[in-house]
Order: sequence, then C-alpha cells, then structure tokens
Amino acid sequence: MELTNVTIYNAVKLLTKNLVYDQTYFDYIKTIKWWKDNETKVGEIAWKVKIADLKHNLSRTETLKPSLKKRYEEALRILLDGK
Repeated sequence: MELTNVTIYNAVKLLTKNLVYDQTYFDYIKTIKWWKDNETKVGEIAWKVKIADLKHNLSRTETLKPSLKKRYEEALRILLDGK
C-alpha cells in the first residue's frame, strides 16, 4: 500500500472524533468501520490504528475501569465483526 501525505492526513482526520457534529463514541467507531469496509486506504489505516489502540487500552488491566473495559470491548467487537 503506497502512502501519501494526503492519505496519512485523512486517516488521522478520520481517527479524530468529530466534536463539531456531536458525534457519539460508537458513531465514531462505526464511521471508521464503514470507511474500512468500503476498501479505502484511509479506512484501512484508521481501522488498524484504532484496533491497536483499543487492544493497548484493554491490556492496561491494573488501571482500566470496568466501564471503559466494556466500552473498549464493544468498540473492538464492532470493528472486527461489524455488528
């Protein structure tokens, strides 16, 4: 996959939760999933980064609050299963 500055910029933009439109966390996760499912380079990059981020967050077991654990697990399920 060839990466251009524009592709990287757009992937970072996609990974940035949109507060202007009052986007919920799970709408944000579903947006990343949608872009990945539509086979865009931007979506694939953002999807991989978000999965790595969620796995990292879930690995921090000593400080992870149960409410965040549930949220991260649900986000990971959406990204991997799409449901």
